[in-house]
Amino acid sequence: MEKVDSLTAELDAVGEIVRGWIQGGTPPDAIAVLVHDRYQRQRVAGALTQAGLPAREIDRDRPVPDRVSVLTMHRAKGTEFSKVVLAGVGWTSDAEQRRLAALDLAERHDADLRARSLVYVAATRARDELAVVRR
Repeated sequence: MEKVDSLTAELDAVGEIVRGWIQGGTPPDAIAVLVHDRYQRQRVAGALTQAGLPAREIDRDRPVPDRVSVLTMHRAKGTEFSKVVLAGVGWTSDAEQRRLAALDLAERHDADLRARSLVYVAATRARDELAVVRR
């Protein structure tokens, strides 16, 4: 697990991990980067592409040959990749923090349990290797 302190550092860390795997011989289409939401998906795919790494956002479509798949943790359910990066683990947006603060204790506990379960399911998408970037 790699701990970073900013979005820029997170994007750099994800790029370094993916580049290392590709340089080590892993085909790009055997790699996925899983994120919490579509905005983060766009940022990560854009950063990978800008860094010269072949990446593609996956929404409803299927993963593309010769490209690293960047998809939300929800969308990743039912998929499997050789290597997976979980990006932005532990980070919540200001809007999400406000939403959680408005919940009563039991609802907040349920929301936390659902979030942890989603990260668990996302982590199990990795067949051979998992990297976690925590912000």
